[in-house]
Amino acid sequence: MFDHRLGLALGKDLSEIRSMPYPEWRSWFIYSLVEPFDWHEDEYRTATIVTAIHNSNEPKRAKKKDPIDFMRDLSKHILNRFAKIKAEDEMEDEYEQMSPEQKRKFAIQRAREVFGIKG
Repeated sequence: MFDHRLGLALGKDLSEIRSMPYPEWRSWFIYSLVEPFDWHEDEYRTATIVTAIHNSNEPKRAKKKDPIDFMRDLSKHILNRFAKIKAEDEMEDEYEQMSPEQKRKFAIQRAREVFGIKG
């Protein structure tokens, strides 16, 4: 995953990142540990700002919030997305095994589902 983040940060594709000399790649990796440049850091920074605003507007006796209280549960979202992609891949494999008539019926059914047509 680090190769992907580094590619986004540098504007390079994976083949360029993977052809990078190891000492250079390692220095970028170490740099990312000191100065993170991925979504986790952005998520935490935003949650910290929201926490400061929230806590400054709460009554003095109210329980103060922590940044983690305002962070999204992206791991659940990511796992759900992977499950959906896997299901789509399995559906594609099944589709390839269908006869032309089965493919036609499948396409009609999917179109009905997408457009909310009953029956």
